[in-house]
Amino acid sequence: ALVFVEPGLPRKTEDYLRMADKSINRLDETIREILEYSRNSRLTVKIEDFNIRKMTESIFEDLKYLASPGFSFRLDIQGPDGIRSDGYRINTVLRNVISNAVKYQRKEIMNPMVHVIIRHAADEAIIEVKDNGVGIPEASILRVFDMFYRGAGNQVGTGLGLYICKEVLNKLGGLIRIRSTVNEGTVVFISLPVQPQKKS
Repeated sequence: ALVFVEPGLPRKTEDYLRMADKSINRLDETIREILEYSRNSRLTVKIEDFNIRKMTESIFEDLKYLASPGFSFRLDIQGPDGIRSDGYRINTVLRNVISNAVKYQRKEIMNPMVHVIIRHAADEAIIEVKDNGVGIPEASILRVFDMFYRGAGNQVGTGLGLYICKEVLNKLGGLIRIRSTVNEGTVVFISLPVQPQKKS
């Protein structure tokens, strides 16, 4: 929260401050995502070796403050932790997709979670991000990658996150798709071309 609500304030003042806080956070998120889109558009692809386990665990740590106390973060990597690709762009994609799982968690269940699975193939990494959140209506699935699209009644996100993910993966020659069921959860599938790790 960016706005501090002092104890003892009149209820109406508290309500206004909380509304201001939500607006500031939403604006901050919009600006951050526009900057990510701009960077993706103008910066050349930078191939480097990075540790995807450390990257994902760092994202988990950063997002814990958004999650409910019982929310669980799980990571399984089938193969080496090292990947050779554009680390900045992959971090952007993972952060957007994992943060969606946290934002759209079901508050009424006892075990909200996100599970990231990373598998290695010959020249690609396959990433699955599964959650048991609110899900996406079938009518919205084909539109979630559109700029500024937010599902009916969705006031949480900016409508930029998945659009940016798609643009980033287009730049890297990768793919992203979604399978989802309302009130059951969502699985995001990412196919990411990778290069062989440099020999040390």
